[in-house]
Amino acid sequence: MRSGQNGSRNKADADLVAAALTGNADSVTRLITEISGVVWASCLALSSYEGEARDCFIEVMALFRSSGFAPFRDYDGRSRLKTFTALLVREVHCMKLRQLLDSDQVKAWQLFEQLFQADIRRQIQRRVSSSVSDEFCRDLYQAVCLAFIDDDYRRVRSWTGKGSFAGYILRCAENIIRDQIRQNILRRRRLPAQVENLGEIEREIFKLIAWEGCPERPDVLEAELKSRLSRDVSRSEIERALGRVRSHIARTSSPLNPDDLVASVQSPEEIAIHVSAEHQLSAAFGALEQAAEKLADDERAYLNFVLSENPPPARELAELMARPVEEIYALKKRVLRKLREHLSENSAVKTWLASV
Repeated sequence: MRSGQNGSRNKADADLVAAALTGNADSVTRLITEISGVVWASCLALSSYEGEARDCFIEVMALFRSSGFAPFRDYDGRSRLKTFTALLVREVHCMKLRQLLDSDQVKAWQLFEQLFQADIRRQIQRRVSSSVSDEFCRDLYQAVCLAFIDDDYRRVRSWTGKGSFAGYILRCAENIIRDQIRQNILRRRRLPAQVENLGEIEREIFKLIAWEGCPERPDVLEAELKSRLSRDVSRSEIERALGRVRSHIARTSSPLNPDDLVASVQSPEEIAIHVSAEHQLSAAFGALEQAAEKLADDERAYLNFVLSENPPPARELAELMARPVEEIYALKKRVLRKLREHLSENSAVKTWLASV
């Protein structure tokens, strides 16, 4: 039943957007009322202080109005209007980021981190083993940031305008994380003792073929060695060095030791599965948000506290809410019971639970 209500609401929102796109004054007013809260929340989250958020809000709303709400043309009711609006606001900020690169790179980078820091950190957490230290994750995040800053923000500037800018940035981040992890793994591997005692050219050729899967072709090895060695190496030197390490390569198992892996390399299919999973999780969060709207004020306040990044313990929460600890425990039971009732039959939640 609730799923049907959600579908009816989304259809009503799609009808409202369609009417607003025709210029109907009443529909435009209603659409502004519907989206203003989400626009304000998004601007506030991406601003350093409330005054900046207010200016941002005015700028975004003016952009929507001046274009006749053209960015909403793709809204078809398959998602919540609030979610769709939040994504549009993010894309507006992405465009602002690209403009700032030419005028104020310090501010541009601040905006970049506000937009993408949480997503990139989540990408890192997905890729690394739970046993990896926090320091490694911090270093990996810094390496991603440096890669985006490198060469006058070459990667950021390389977006062609096709598809979502945010999606493009996160794909770049995924590739950078993958490459950094591979490099880290290779740094941690040890050469066989017999190879360690050979010359620099032999050692690098061994790494290229045995560890990185480079073909045993002198022309390919020559190109790879140019970026690894401080001098040019002739084709004949490479052929002789290859002959000296070939027997060692044949005795070496090329797959990486699983204990050395800090993460697996994802195939396009695996990335697609992650994208699908994130859509399912997003839909489940949307259902949770709708369920939370039906809670009493004190129940919503409790939920906001416990879902924060660092939820306070019960005694501290009791002080924050000016209630005895016993009431906090009772409040917890009441909130959980109501959420179960609201969510137990929700199709989005069922889909997400089935996927995890």
